Amino acid sequence: MKFPRTFAMAQIKDIDTLAETVKVKIHDLFGCKSYYDYAFAVTEFPWNDVVRCRAPKGCIIGTPAGSGTILSVRKQGNDDPLLYYVSIPERGIITCLETDLRIDFSQMDVDPIEMLSRYELQNPSWFACRYTVSSTVHVLNNAVYGFKVLAGCRVFLLPHQVVTIVRCFETNAVRYMLADEVGLGKTIEACSVIKIMHERNPNLRVLYVTPMPLVDQWRFELFSKFSIEAVLYKQKHHSDQHVLISLGELAALPGLMLSQDHYDVLVVDETHQLLTNDSAYECIRQLSEQTEHVLFLSATPIQDRKAEYLRLLTLLDPQLYGSMSVELFGLLVQKQQDIQRELYLLFDDIKNYADYADSVVEKLKELADMLSDNRLMEMVNKIDLDSEDAGLETAYQAASYISEHYRLERHVIRNRRALLKEKMPTRTLVSLPYTMAGANEMYGEADAAYDLLQWLQEINDHTDAFAEKIVLPLLAVLFSSPWALMERLNLLKKKGVVVPNQVFYSTQAWLNAAEGELNRADELLDDPDSIHGRLLKCMDYLEEETDITSKYVPFKVLVFTRHLQTVERFLSLARHRLGDEACVAFYHGMSAESLQDSVESFQSDDNCRLMVCDELGGEGRNFQMADIVVHLDTPWTANMLEQRIGRLDRLGRDPEKDVVSVVIYADNTIEEQIFQLWNNGMNIYTQSLSGLEIITGDIADSILAALKDDVTEGLGHALTDIQEKTERMRSTVKEEQYYDMASMLYRPLTIAVERMLSMYQGKEDEIFADAMSSWAAQAGFKPTPADRENTPSLMEFRQERFSPSSSSNAFLAPPKWDRYTLNPQVIRKGRIMGTYNRALAIKREDLLFYAPGDPIFDTIVQNAMTCYRGRACAIEIEDAPFSYTGLVLVWNVEPNMTPLVQSNLDPIVLAQFRTFLPMEQIITLFPLNKASQSVQVDEKMAELLAERYRIRKATHLGKRSNSSKGTAKIQYFVAQYPEEKWVHALRLARRNCREKAKQEVQRLWDYNTAVEEARRIVGAFQASNRYFGYEKADVEQVKNIYRAVLKSLKYYELTLDSAIYMRMKQNG
Repeated sequence: MKFPRTFAMAQIKDIDTLAETVKVKIHDLFGCKSYYDYAFAVTEFPWNDVVRCRAPKGCIIGTPAGSGTILSVRKQGNDDPLLYYVSIPERGIITCLETDLRIDFSQMDVDPIEMLSRYELQNPSWFACRYTVSSTVHVLNNAVYGFKVLAGCRVFLLPHQVVTIVRCFETNAVRYMLADEVGLGKTIEACSVIKIMHERNPNLRVLYVTPMPLVDQWRFELFSKFSIEAVLYKQKHHSDQHVLISLGELAALPGLMLSQDHYDVLVVDETHQLLTNDSAYECIRQLSEQTEHVLFLSATPIQDRKAEYLRLLTLLDPQLYGSMSVELFGLLVQKQQDIQRELYLLFDDIKNYADYADSVVEKLKELADMLSDNRLMEMVNKIDLDSEDAGLETAYQAASYISEHYRLERHVIRNRRALLKEKMPTRTLVSLPYTMAGANEMYGEADAAYDLLQWLQEINDHTDAFAEKIVLPLLAVLFSSPWALMERLNLLKKKGVVVPNQVFYSTQAWLNAAEGELNRADELLDDPDSIHGRLLKCMDYLEEETDITSKYVPFKVLVFTRHLQTVERFLSLARHRLGDEACVAFYHGMSAESLQDSVESFQSDDNCRLMVCDELGGEGRNFQMADIVVHLDTPWTANMLEQRIGRLDRLGRDPEKDVVSVVIYADNTIEEQIFQLWNNGMNIYTQSLSGLEIITGDIADSILAALKDDVTEGLGHALTDIQEKTERMRSTVKEEQYYDMASMLYRPLTIAVERMLSMYQGKEDEIFADAMSSWAAQAGFKPTPADRENTPSLMEFRQERFSPSSSSNAFLAPPKWDRYTLNPQVIRKGRIMGTYNRALAIKREDLLFYAPGDPIFDTIVQNAMTCYRGRACAIEIEDAPFSYTGLVLVWNVEPNMTPLVQSNLDPIVLAQFRTFLPMEQIITLFPLNKASQSVQVDEKMAELLAERYRIRKATHLGKRSNSSKGTAKIQYFVAQYPEEKWVHALRLARRNCREKAKQEVQRLWDYNTAVEEARRIVGAFQASNRYFGYEKADVEQVKNIYRAVLKSLKYYELTLDSAIYMRMKQNG
């Protein structure tokens, strides 16, 4: 064809040399033949109409071994078939000749220079839209491993989370314990790892084991944030891949039941709880031995608690730690603590480096000698006391190196909140104590409390069962509401417990008085000094001290109480005062649909001001939009209190917006003692548990023991001991926190991740919107604004608006609509409505998130990257920012997969090394006239290409239709650049620009740092194993891995993405 316009990919099956024709097989892998049947109508072509091209990387193809994804393509000889590296789930990487592949007719990687040489000058609007998509995909591809997958999840990932996720893929078997301090997103990290593994292997089978109260939370998090649908174990079918089971259900199963089901991954939440449940512990240990990949989520282990720590590590690595004695393990822990203490003291000197620089250097040398670590000694010797900073940064690097590599178990990852101090909000406390009123004040709360406590003291048999099943539940409801107390007393009576009539009488009197007070709410709230009950006192505070009634400020309040009866009474009061639409509830017993309605109203409706919850609201839900959290009653466990506050104190909340806890409690009572323990003993209202989570069980046991000893006075007597124990443990934890934080300071991976996120986060909304909407419109599949006036970022896609005739130019395959038919957001709204805005998608669970992983987004972006459109064009721009005539070539930079394949390594080993290559595409210029040769506009050209509107509106020099003068513009272009001259220029351009691109890669890449990082990892692996006295793997094997990694970077692949001829005239 003289000026070819439309192409389809086909496989040559036969060549007729006499007729000079070829017969082809056209493959339809995605079921689109019915839309574009004309592409299949002809199967024999003149051989001049056939152009050889590759299948694009990243596309799904058929191989003799099954469907897979192309990783890389290799040219063998000029006439030999191309060699493809293909990743197949559960099979790994295989090599295939192109003759053995089935490639969909719409998937092609056409050489842009070859396209230009045949004058395939496409409309600039195709180029502009594809360039937007291509530049986005390149950044995502060259980010750290898995980031492209996670870019489509409803989470804001911080550097420590990305580093943790990447670290989990440092070894082929993913076996890690995630032990971050509370509030740093362990669940998000684990789900992210699973999401990446699922993307690699769509048949991945995962068993999630969690405490019963967290089962629904995990199910919700997996689906709402990561689009992974998990089923409950008791409802599972054999085909279900993601299965949730509670610890209680697991322990009750017959011994071999679970072992009969094969799972690829075992995920266990709240692993530290297994330490007090021997049957569940043994079951998990056996599952760990049988499962290749394991993720344990645990409270941060404390090394001083050696027996507990060893039992946790035995779950992680049964082979290494299963037969290790506590005594031997204690010696290893002591070695860890020796280094830890030295580094802790060293940091005191580093803080005052100007005064102690000589001392710091000496201490570091002593440590390097003690550890026999040549790499560390090299670093220390580089400290230059005469440099501008006197070697401070190098000293920090050496300290960070020690912390990172000298760890008893590197597969335990512990992130600390102190690292994120500037990114986390401040916790503040508002305490609202009140004095219980008695019968003399016509209320009766004090009398009911007295009668109850006297009865409990009298019948106390000083057993654990009595304290746990009778005392604790009654005290909890006593300090909540009379309705909750009466419900509990009646329940005990039904169970055969003899409750004195006096207790019932005084409780009923209090209940009647409280009912009367609520009935007079309007009157009493005008005279708050007359209020006695905590519910009205709470409402008085909200109306008088907050903006909950403001018409101009969308103030939101989250109210917690543990008891349903209190929930119901306070909700009724709030709706009476604020209106039905202003108040919603969230508690056990509500239907799933009603719960979701409440969440959506509270998250997205400014008129919804208050949500009252039982502890269900404290389990994993995101209510960070709330301004304050109110505790109508005080939890009796530290973990429950942390869960409540954690609904607001979450990553992603504005750091300038304090997390305010409003606590209502009865002073001079046992409730006040509990409040003081949480406030003064553990500081939970003003700071997180921060590493103390693992001792909360001990504290709960101490509270129980105190009540068992003496119901009325025992807790008061025990408070001092509990607080002292907590303080001692806090001091121990502090050393460990410093050691963990030091490892993050100068780790190259941390620095690379921070650089990557700075390029991407905050801009991704615009990036996704541009990438998706530009190509969607160009390919004939436009979304409809759903709420242009109030929320312009809301877009709706409709199945009936997909038009094959409009999309035929790009062979756009329709999205997988069935993926939406089961989606709760779509079912509830009856519409495919979503947003490109991540923050809005996180805030509003009712919306879809158009990002990687969404069927429509993936369809559109994949089409842009694998379609032949937009790869080559010729344009003219009048009134340009600079003058230039010539070619612009855009290059992709990727790791070379050959060294990895030859070493039988999974590309996953590149996890933390991809970022050492340039993340952005390389743009090179080849001027075609003398005036343009002296112009240095490389950076300006990159900015110009990103101006999609300017490129789209440029004059199309390859236009085929006739102009007003009767000659098509492409004819003028051919006349200016006749074929021989044009092809020669293009060949020179490719060769010249490739060299320029290599030089630019050399300027931008960070290969030397990659080499240094690989040396550090291998050196520290040897030294650390030597120090702790054991080898976990063959050192030579580790060296071979990183040799291959460095080769894949050093001999990177440089491929041409697109090419454009530009004629630009500067204004003036």
